[in-house]
Amino acid sequence: MTDDNDFAVVKINSRQYLIQVGSSLKVDRINEKDSFAVLLCRSEDDLFIGEPEVTEAGVKIEIIDDILDKKIEVRRFRAKSRYRRHKGHRQPVTLLKVSEIKKGIKNQLIRIAPKKSKELGAKADDSSDKKKSTPRVAKVGKEDKKSVPATKDSRKVQKTGLDGLKISSTMKKHLKDAGFDTVEKIKLANKEDILKIKGIGSKAVKKLMDEVKNS
Repeated sequence: MTDDNDFAVVKINSRQYLIQVGSSLKVDRINEKDSFAVLLCRSEDDLFIGEPEVTEAGVKIEIIDDILDKKIEVRRFRAKSRYRRHKGHRQPVTLLKVSEIKKGIKNQLIRIAPKKSKELGAKADDSSDKKKSTPRVAKVGKEDKKSVPATKDSRKVQKTGLDGLKISSTMKKHLKDAGFDTVEKIKLANKEDILKIKGIGSKAVKKLMDEVKNS
């Protein structure tokens, strides 16, 4: 039985940590094959001091997950030399949790299978079952656009756009923004309506009307 006052000092990756049952740690990347040392331990009202390590008591630590730490950005700048350097680094770390501090046990480092992987596996199985159960339905009614020959009517429709007019691209953009995206709309409009469009002057309007008549 563990006491709330039980604690220990452990050495992981050349760093020392003061821990209790339930403590969470973030250390440099380790795995379950690595080892750690207990330098000091208090368990069941007994205090053990390591010389240099404690052998009478042990600590059980669980590996929760392996992640990348927050990104550290390093920027270097030298004046009047056009020297600019920008580097980023994310340190690989391991999340640990202390589950037991007890007299008479050995040090243990155990990896726990994450719950998310099981849930994702179950979802994948469900999706595969659905794919197997749903039969494939052939798409009917769609034809290849390249195989359809261009008729006279379709050619006329294509010419009604602004692409057939010999005007600048900026003028076409201004006309489309104002809502005049076809030749028919320009024919129905007055010169005053087109002059109200921003970026189009009187000379441009005259040229546009001549192009519309010839189209």
